[in-house]
Amino acid sequence: MKKFFRQLSFRRKLLISFVTLACIPVLLVGIAAYHLYTNFIISMTEKSSVETIDLVCDDIDSLLNDAWSLCDMLTGDIKIQKYLRMDFDSIQDQYSNDLAGSMELASISTYRKDIFGVYVFGQNGGRYKSNYYSFKSEDQRETTWYKTIAGSREATWFPSHKGSFIVCSSISDNFITVGQPVMDKASGMVNGIVAADIKEDAITQKIKHSLSNGVICIIDQEGNILFRSNAGNDLHYPIDISPSLVSHILEFTGTAVGKSMVVPDSGYLVVSRTLMNSNWRITGIIDRGFLTQSSKDITHIVMLVLLIIAFSSLYVAMLISQSVYKPVQILYRMMEEVENGDFSVRYNYHSSDEFGRLGKNFNQMLERIQKLISQIYEE
Repeated sequence: MKKFFRQLSFRRKLLISFVTLACIPVLLVGIAAYHLYTNFIISMTEKSSVETIDLVCDDIDSLLNDAWSLCDMLTGDIKIQKYLRMDFDSIQDQYSNDLAGSMELASISTYRKDIFGVYVFGQNGGRYKSNYYSFKSEDQRETTWYKTIAGSREATWFPSHKGSFIVCSSISDNFITVGQPVMDKASGMVNGIVAADIKEDAITQKIKHSLSNGVICIIDQEGNILFRSNAGNDLHYPIDISPSLVSHILEFTGTAVGKSMVVPDSGYLVVSRTLMNSNWRITGIIDRGFLTQSSKDITHIVMLVLLIIAFSSLYVAMLISQSVYKPVQILYRMMEEVENGDFSVRYNYHSSDEFGRLGKNFNQMLERIQKLISQIYEE
């Protein structure tokens, strides 16, 4: 290596030295800055994604909790209790009370636009609804869902299902239903039920504009996926919610109710929250490949900047090496001419640096030599 360096010309030695001093530090600083910036971008993207998922969980949790709280409120409502204790003298009397009760429900649920419908059924045959859809013709008191709610002492949640259990809705619509038994305050016996339908589209709309690069799903206590947003099917990074991932989510979240938790996973960013009234898990999942993609997108920009800096440094290094090499080259050629006997040459590269002073001294030396030679010839 030393031998090779000795064999190089002065100009090449200068160029290599300046390029080494100029480019290598720039590249090292650039690479270090790139890694730091990449880690920062990934960290900020992950933090932003966690906050987005948390907000979506808040919205869905609030929607489901609104449906539950509305049912819970109606079970103790004095007017509802009165309707469920009534004995109807005729069909006309029953229809009249059904209409009055339905108007009461419609006024109560006016400000809950995301709840598709609220319904009250009594063992006395009374039935009341908050929306304009027609009741199904079957006797609701004989259905499985009614008996399930009436036989429970707490809220019963039904996962996403085609069409409403209660009214004649579109068969293409999916619903999540919650119901509670109504206990007669006088006798303590169950004398009816209250139920609420939530259209799945209401949940989808909350996700649509918030989490376009991930999946939101609802998981029950047994690990069944009750709802999954369709976004994941169209993602560049498809998400596979495997049984092992579901089991890990259930195990990690445990009994932490009402609080979003980041579930550790190497492949996905997983944020999950346990609902207060159903113990279902609302879970947001984003592929970590998407999180790192944003940092990869800036790689080309950073590399371009580094190349511009490197070429700029190379250009500056060439200019500096040229400014050093050029006066040396001029002096070298003048010395060759002096060696051949021409003492009339003069150094005309004017500068105020050491090379300028060296050239001035060189000119003075030649003038003295010429004077000495002239004196010798005269003698």
